[in-house]
Amino acid sequence: MSIVDEMSAGILADLNETWNEARKARRDDSTIEIINLIGDVVRLVEKWALKFKDITGEQKKEVAVKIINVYVDFPMCPEWLEAKVISYAVDAIINTLNSYMGRGWSSIVDGNTKA
Repeated sequence: MSIVDEMSAGILADLNETWNEARKARRDDSTIEIINLIGDVVRLVEKWALKFKDITGEQKKEVAVKIINVYVDFPMCPEWLEAKVISYAVDAIINTLNSYMGRGWSSIVDGNTKA
């Protein structure tokens, strides 16, 4: 099992507590709920990445996109385009967090949002 597959499986199991929110985002196409879901997934990916010393940023992004794509569906949109849009959203959130907190992610992993 690859690092991406192992992390994806573990994070999907962790997301059970937010399953209802994710289902709501999928059903209602609520942009705010989708953005919140992306933020939660990015946080969980960073938390899980602590278990893997050799994981790259690109692999973490692949995990995040894979998980978000499970929960978010854009009707009448091909899967490859969904993945591309989600990838851009993940990039935007990560860039925002990097500019706000620097590259140290420990503060979002443990829930402390102070820089």
